[in-house]
Amino acid sequence: MTAQENGLGKRIAYYRKKLGIATARELAMKIDNPKITEAVIQNIESGRKPDPALSQILDIALGIGISPMFLITQFDRPFERIDLANVSQKLGAMTNEELDAWVSGAGRDPLGDSYTATILKLARNDMRKLMTQLEYWTDLTEAIARRDPELTELDAQEQQLMEARIDSLLTTIAKVADVSWVNRPWRQGQQDVDE
Repeated sequence: MTAQENGLGKRIAYYRKKLGIATARELAMKIDNPKITEAVIQNIESGRKPDPALSQILDIALGIGISPMFLITQFDRPFERIDLANVSQKLGAMTNEELDAWVSGAGRDPLGDSYTATILKLARNDMRKLMTQLEYWTDLTEAIARRDPELTELDAQEQQLMEARIDSLLTTIAKVADVSWVNRPWRQGQQDVDE
């Protein structure tokens, strides 16, 4: 194995140390998964386990306290090819920036931007907007319930506008994704968009 093929392990060791986690044992203790042991972390860092499972990468990133993309890509080397072991030739030809954009849904699909991929990207963006609107709606509803004296008639109108934006986003997203999990107290007695 070349040094380039162990980029993931080297980045784990680098960020672990950089963020004050002195040993693999200390990191393993921070991870709430008994399958991620000191030995597993040591094997990944040293390159003896060059291709860890995605679940292991996610748990390790969570234990270190960083986004998994910092482990998967060399974010400080955006135009260099990725250095992950055992990937396809097509993935191996991607730069760090391309991989990051693709994984985050912000970039071009390596297989080409198909209609379906484009629709799913739009739905993902709408889902992010939905989550923001739901958070705002919850905050405003709680303030109204407390009878916050700073609230005015405009706040009630803003709440109605938010509810309309949320319903619009739900209608759009429901065309390609399951949104049955969304709690819609403002729609009680109405048929939901995804039914």
